[in-house]
Amino acid sequence: MAQPPDEFGGQSKDQASPGESSTMVARATYQIFMVLVTLLALAITALYYILPLPDTIREVLYILDSLISVILLFDFFAHLLGARQRRRYLIWQAWFDLLGALPGLPALRLARIPNLIVMLRDLQDTTPLEARQAAR
Repeated sequence: MAQPPDEFGGQSKDQASPGESSTMVARATYQIFMVLVTLLALAITALYYILPLPDTIREVLYILDSLISVILLFDFFAHLLGARQRRRYLIWQAWFDLLGALPGLPALRLARIPNLIVMLRDLQDTTPLEARQAAR
């Protein structure tokens, strides 16, 4: 399927092919989901340690944190399996992600902050034009 011509009559370099568009949408959607999960995990951590809460609420927060850990571990393994250079990824990036995904201690979620910053930068690099074209 041919792309529509740009304003000069040629093919626009800004427009992604249909396959690239769906990949871009899927990647952006996944990144937004992981940003929200990470923010939720950090909010639970803040509530768990900052506010004086009854034990029952602490238990509920602990269970929620454990469920979020499963999602974060999935994200870690997805990035690990998708990495071109797994050893380099493990040495330089992944240990923060793995540490931040381990269940048992909600304070470990703080190790996800560097990954959160990277995800937000990646999302910021997606221009509104690219997002609109990908959503079509």
